[in-house]
Amino acid sequence: MATDFNKKYGLSPEPVLDDAEVLCPDLLSSLFVRIDTGLIPSLTDVQSELAQILLIPQVPDSVKRTFQIAKRLYLFGRFEYGFYTASQHYAYLATEAAILSRWTASLPNPVNVQGKNFSQQMSSPSHSQLAELFWTKGGRGLTVDGLPFPNSPTKVLTRLREAQIIDERTEKMLLAVIGLRNDLSHHESSTVFPPSTRTLSTVAEFINTLSDSLLGAS
Repeated sequence: MATDFNKKYGLSPEPVLDDAEVLCPDLLSSLFVRIDTGLIPSLTDVQSELAQILLIPQVPDSVKRTFQIAKRLYLFGRFEYGFYTASQHYAYLATEAAILSRWTASLPNPVNVQGKNFSQQMSSPSHSQLAELFWTKGGRGLTVDGLPFPNSPTKVLTRLREAQIIDERTEKMLLAVIGLRNDLSHHESSTVFPPSTRTLSTVAEFINTLSDSLLGAS
């Protein structure tokens, strides 16, 4: 039976705020004001800025959804300052998803997948589907299209560079993004970033660069 820690430690429920209190601008967010007016940017101002940060049609829908969450988190940073940091984290997650998706898009369809005790063809597998085989069946002997399965984003980037899908400069920049994503994922205490759409714009450019050579839309 699960321990009732609320009862064990005599914890009281947190206050339930009314709608007006929930939608009150965060004190820290309110400190960042427009230069021309001295006022906090309106939600329309923020949406107008975010509306210019776009992904091209070739970007997979799964990546678009993650990136859209990053944009929404940024918008609602007005009410919770920590959402600006969460927005950056999701932007980096979208980049990592784009890296993995670009590699699987480069594979033959169907693709030959082999392990120690099995061999099969898979149609348009995702990296996560292949990773599941890696951990449950193939292990380090898993091959995809005759090559060892790249079981991390850094290995995928190496494969993309070797296939001349990206150049060395792009690889280094994307490796830096992966490092930032790791840094945000493995803190004992929360990291806090101030509001800035620069990360979203930069990430959108990286994702679009990865997908630009693909034909057709998702």
